[in-house]
Amino acid sequence: MKKIQLLDCTLRDGAYIVDAKFGVPAIRGIIKKLQDADVDIIECGWLKNIPHEKGTSFYHVPKDIEQYIVKRTEYTTYVAMIDWDRYDVNLLPERDGQSLDAIRVVFPHGKHMNGIEVGKKIADKGYKVFFQAANTLAYSNEELTDLADKMNEINPVAVSIVDTFGAMYQEDLERIVQVLDQRLNPQIK
Repeated sequence: MKKIQLLDCTLRDGAYIVDAKFGVPAIRGIIKKLQDADVDIIECGWLKNIPHEKGTSFYHVPKDIEQYIVKRTEYTTYVAMIDWDRYDVNLLPERDGQSLDAIRVVFPHGKHMNGIEVGKKIADKGYKVFFQAANTLAYSNEELTDLADKMNEINPVAVSIVDTFGAMYQEDLERIVQVLDQRLNPQIK
């Protein structure tokens, strides 16, 4: 049986609800409680091209996140998300092991090649890379095959299937999973 891993995105996805203004105690508390619960992957928020405002889950560089991680655990992977075209990866320093371990790159349908190029630059800086194919429902089987083949070339940690508009039915998910499962390298989650 394959091991299931849990990724929590409260601080990233929840940012839409509170404009990322969780407050320092909440961000620290959420990360700490997720660590205590042995959550495998904690998405600490977004990397943006704007300076970090204390108490928000929008960060400019990974170092901004250090103040919220009270005590790193070796069993947790700390990640942040970027939009493939809304964050200047030249701002991203080499991975130092003090804050982020990985970056999740989200890209819209039709832009996976652009997302992969961004992912390659991130990997070159020492970070693990995850990809999130927004609106996965829009992909035809041929496009999913191409997506998987291109992902195999960079070999990310994972590729996420996303029901962006809440329109996916069970048979849609089964179709997408079947194509990706057949084509992706087995070590890609």
